[in-house]
Amino acid sequence: MRKAVCLLAFLFLLRTGASQAVSVIDHGAIGDGIADDTRAIQASIDAGKGPVHLPSGEYRITDSLVLPSGSGLYGTGVLHQVSDKTTLLCATDEE
Repeated sequence: MRKAVCLLAFLFLLRTGASQAVSVIDHGAIGDGIADDTRAIQASIDAGKGPVHLPSGEYRITDSLVLPSGSGLYGTGVLHQVSDKTTLLCATDEE
């Protein structure tokens, strides 16, 4: 059930405007499917500038990503989840 809630929150966040978006590339993500982009993506989210742009590429993640209220991911990039035990995305309104 938690994964379903996270996915619904993620889809809702995709509908928000992207005028102040930051790119995961700005925080060091590579997007080659080999490098671990988890920290760079989370740093982009944590920058608190709204939706985060995921440009074309394959972004390997090895840990859960936490999306605070007012954030989100959009773009043509693909998140590649390394482990079945990792929650891909989880939205939260906690500060």
